[in-house]
Amino acid sequence: MRSELQLIILDRGMSEAERKIAARQSFARCYEIRYQLEVFAPRAVVEPALDYFRSVRRAREATITGMSNGDEGYEIAFQEVIEALTAVRTAMRLDMGTDRLPTD
Repeated sequence: MRSELQLIILDRGMSEAERKIAARQSFARCYEIRYQLEVFAPRAVVEPALDYFRSVRRAREATITGMSNGDEGYEIAFQEVIEALTAVRTAMRLDMGTDRLPTD
């Protein structure tokens, strides 16, 4: 989703209406995954996953408003997305126990 938003931002040939439709269509797929996580994942994963979902939704809204690559808002929005993604990945790894794998 974040990659698709970045591509939409970079496509300066899109009209405002096209950008809005493209961003909303891309994001629509996130709802089903969100609902699945809320049902099947433990609370320790759900909370950071919802934070990630919300950060991507804010990036979508910024994309719709015409934010450009290099704008201060662009950097802030996508840094927030990356931080939230890191947190949810960490929560998932802890839940699966993969952070406890022995190292050589």
